[in-house]
Amino acid sequence: MRTTERYCVSLSFAILLRHLATKFIHYNLGNGLTASLWHDHWAPQGPLIIVFGLSGPRKLGIPSHSTVASACTPLGWRLRPARSNTALELQMYLTTIEVPLHSGPDDEFFWFTSEREFSSFNAQSTWNDLRPRDSTKDWTPKIWFKGATPRHAFNMWIVHLDRLPTRQRLLAWGLHITSECCLCSTHEESIDHLLLRYEYSESVWHLALSRLRMPPSTFITWNAMIDWSSLSFYSSPSLLRRLVSQNVVYLLWQERKNMLHNQTTTTPEQLFRVLDRSIRDTILARRKRNAFRNLMQKWLRD
Repeated sequence: MRTTERYCVSLSFAILLRHLATKFIHYNLGNGLTASLWHDHWAPQGPLIIVFGLSGPRKLGIPSHSTVASACTPLGWRLRPARSNTALELQMYLTTIEVPLHSGPDDEFFWFTSEREFSSFNAQSTWNDLRPRDSTKDWTPKIWFKGATPRHAFNMWIVHLDRLPTRQRLLAWGLHITSECCLCSTHEESIDHLLLRYEYSESVWHLALSRLRMPPSTFITWNAMIDWSSLSFYSSPSLLRRLVSQNVVYLLWQERKNMLHNQTTTTPEQLFRVLDRSIRDTILARRKRNAFRNLMQKWLRD
């Protein structure tokens, strides 16, 4: 890595650390020898460099590198007369606290998040503040579950959010392309058509349902298929259904890409053999887990 690149990385990391410290580290002011007047969170207004902006040190007449202790004397604070409401509020607050003395106790700091105060850095609470969680979706356990193949689950998630670049979606973006399905050229290429209702897709689904000892059926909508995957019966528990559905959706999308970009196709029977091998490998890799111990015999039983 070049020297300039190293410097940029170091500078970016330093800025990140400063941002975290400014946001989460709060000071209990003691003698003021370690707390930065401008960059640390020692006043209720927050870091003064954020409150006053970069021109704050010039407006108050105190350098940006100053500590809290260097901004006062035993007789009082060394601040210029207030010329703004912000400066007035700060000076009103300073009249309510004792002037830091060198003989006083050391400054104390704590890690403060929206959850509570910590005596030291707390990764989980900090992460929750930096990336607040959205409300839990009812479909989450149907897609993200223990034992799922990551690439299959990720693909299923993208499909569920309707983010696959089907021709219907690309056309909505303004691309000048046809909306016809690249496999059949008779229907609009949507998720429901491509992955559920297209003749090729129906054949693959029928083979998978037959292996699960279920009567052949056609899923009308995507939500209907998702709801089906959460049902559980002795011969086809929900875990096995979810593994099968994610595999089928993933392989059908791969088949569509091969047809579009490589002009190669496979028969439904050939694709099902790939599906069968994938399900077996998934179960074998997790056979020691309680939920997977009996799945192989349920998948292979005639």
